[in-house]
Amino acid sequence: MAHTRQELRQRNKRARRRLWQWRLVALLVLLVFLLAAVILFLRLDRWQLRTVVVRGNQVLSAGELSQAVEQNLIGNYWYLLPRRQRWFYPERAIRESLLRQFPRLNAVASYVARGDLVLIVKEHGPTAIWCLDDPSQCYFVNNQAQVFSPAPAFSRPIYLTVTMGTQAPTVPGVAPFSAEALAQILAWRSETQKIFDQHWPAPVNIFSIINGGGSDYHLTVELASATGASFQALINLGQERNIVLKTLESLLTSENLVKALSQRSLALEYIDLRFAPKVFYRFAELGYN
Repeated sequence: MAHTRQELRQRNKRARRRLWQWRLVALLVLLVFLLAAVILFLRLDRWQLRTVVVRGNQVLSAGELSQAVEQNLIGNYWYLLPRRQRWFYPERAIRESLLRQFPRLNAVASYVARGDLVLIVKEHGPTAIWCLDDPSQCYFVNNQAQVFSPAPAFSRPIYLTVTMGTQAPTVPGVAPFSAEALAQILAWRSETQKIFDQHWPAPVNIFSIINGGGSDYHLTVELASATGASFQALINLGQERNIVLKTLESLLTSENLVKALSQRSLALEYIDLRFAPKVFYRFAELGYN
C-alpha cells in the first residue's frame, strides 16, 4: 500500500511537471506571437520616416546633409526592425556621423514631425581667419579658436585675418592661439579702429594682424584711399589697453604727426605702441616732392 502511494505521488509530480512545461511552451509561443505582431506593426509603411527635412543650414547644402542622414537609415536592427522606424531611428549615430563628416557643424538635433525626420543644424560662425605664414593656407576659426573649415581667398577683406605659425592643422582642430587671446586680438582691433576713425585724416581699415613673436602683434592699417598703401601698428597683448589707446590718440592729434602726414613725399611705415606711454613711429621717403 505504501508502495502504491509513493507511485501515485511520483505520477502526480510528473503530471504537474508536464503541465508546467506545456504552460511554459504556450507562454513562449504567445510571447513569440506578440513579438511578431509588434514587429509587423512597427514595420508598417505608415510608421517609417518618409523624408529628411533640414533646417538651420547656411553654408552646407540641405542635399548633402539629408543624403548623409539617409545613409544612417539604411538596413535593420537585428534583421527585424527598420532603422528608419520613426520611434527607433538611430538619433545618436546620425548626430555623431554628421559632426564627424561635416566639421563646419557645431550642433545637431533631430525630431519627428508628421512622419518626416526634421534635422536642426547649427553651423560654426566664422569669427576670424587664421593664416599660416604661407598666405595660401588659411582657415576659418570660431570664437573658441577652433578651426572648422579651410577659408577661400576673398576678393576683398571680410574677416580679420590673423597670421601666425607654419604648421597646418587637422580640420577640425584648434588654432595656435587661445580663445582668450583671440578675444583680446578682436578687442584691440576694434578699439584701435575706432581711434583711427576718429582722428586719422582719411578712412582706414584694419583687416590683418600678424604675430611678431610671443605677445607682440602687428596690425596692418590699410589706407582706403590708396590701393595697397598701409602701415603697421605694433602692440603687445599684455599691455594696459587704455594706456595704449590714449597714447595712440595723443599721437594722432599731435601737431608734428599731422604736419608730417600732410607731406606727399613721406609715407608712414609703422607706429610702435609696445612701450606706451612712449611711442615710436617712422616715415619713409617716397622719392618725390
